[in-house]
Amino acid sequence: MTIKTIINIVSWITVIITISLSIPQLIKLFKDKKTGKVNFISFWIFHIGILLWTCYGAVTKSRINDVQVDYHPFLNVIIADGISLFINGLMMFLLYYYLPNVSRKTIIKASVAIVATLIINVFLVWMWIFTKWRISENASSIFALIAPAFTTFSFVPQLITSIKSKNWKGVSPYMFLLYTLNNIVWIIFWILNIYVAASAGASLIHWIIALLWQIISLVIYSYQLWATIHYNKKPKNA
Repeated sequence: MTIKTIINIVSWITVIITISLSIPQLIKLFKDKKTGKVNFISFWIFHIGILLWTCYGAVTKSRINDVQVDYHPFLNVIIADGISLFINGLMMFLLYYYLPNVSRKTIIKASVAIVATLIINVFLVWMWIFTKWRISENASSIFALIAPAFTTFSFVPQLITSIKSKNWKGVSPYMFLLYTLNNIVWIIFWILNIYVAASAGASLIHWIIALLWQIISLVIYSYQLWATIHYNKKPKNA
C-alpha cells in the first residue's frame, strides 16, 4: 500500500468524522427539545471556524515539485467542512429554537447570520471547483495560524461555563468523543502530508502549523470529554 493510498483512506475517514461532529448534539436537541446550559459563544466560534477551514481549503495550493502545482490538495477539507457547516448550521438554529424564553427577534437574527455563513460557504466551494485563484504559500502559512485557532479554542468558553456552573449536561458527551477522534485522525493526516511534502522538497510550514494546532485541540477536547463523562456519572447507590 502506497503512502498516497494511505493518505486517501485517512482523508475519507476525516470527511466522515468531521461531517458527523454536530450529529450527537442534534440528536440531543431533538430528544430533549430544550437547550441546556450552553455557551453560545463557543458554538458561534466553532461555526465560524468551520467556515474558515472551508476557506483555507479553497484558497490553498500545494507544490508537487518545481514545475507542478496541485490546486486541489484539500479535497477532504472542502467536502468535510463544506457539508459540516450545513449540519452545524441546523444544529445552531435548533439551539436557539429550543432555548427557553427566547424571543422571535433573536431567532430571526441568528437565522440570518447562519444563512449568511452558508452562502459564503457555497461561494468558496464554487471558487475551489471552477477557478485556480489561490493564495501564496506564505499567506497559507498565516491562514494556517488563524483558521485552526477558532476550532481549537471554540469550546473553551463552554468549558469555563461548565466549570463555573458545575453543569456538564449542556453538550452531548458523544459530541466531545467525536471531536477527540476527529483530532486523532487529522493528526495522522497532517503527519502523512508532512512526510510527502518533505520528500518533494516542498514547504512544510503550513502543514506543521496545522499539526501543532490539532495536537493542542486534541488536549482540550480530550479533557472536556473526560470531564463531561466524569461529572455526569450517577452515584453508585442512586
